[in-house]
Amino acid sequence: MEDSLKNRKKTEDELFKAMGDIYDPEIMAPITDLGLIYRVEVTGEHRVEVDFTLTYPGCPWGPVLDKSIKKTLKRKFDWIEEVETNMVFSPPWQIDFAKEELRVAMGYPI
Repeated sequence: MEDSLKNRKKTEDELFKAMGDIYDPEIMAPITDLGLIYRVEVTGEHRVEVDFTLTYPGCPWGPVLDKSIKKTLKRKFDWIEEVETNMVFSPPWQIDFAKEELRVAMGYPI
């Protein structure tokens, strides 16, 4: 793998981890652990795109999560000037997207 691609992948992994500080307001669990982040991509020198979903399409917390993602990434990474977020519903979120430890803690069978 080319060095610049390796570095970009490492950076995208760091961006994903940083979003672990954002909690779903209803479930009170990190959005990364819930599997709500579908894609994180560095698309320019100072630009990042994030695809995320909600636990259900009518969830009223979409704008809150959108703002939290943008604010968190800009605060933690001073090189980021623009964060484009895309709320997506394909594939629809399901509990299987959450980390196993979280599903167990929530009482879901494994």
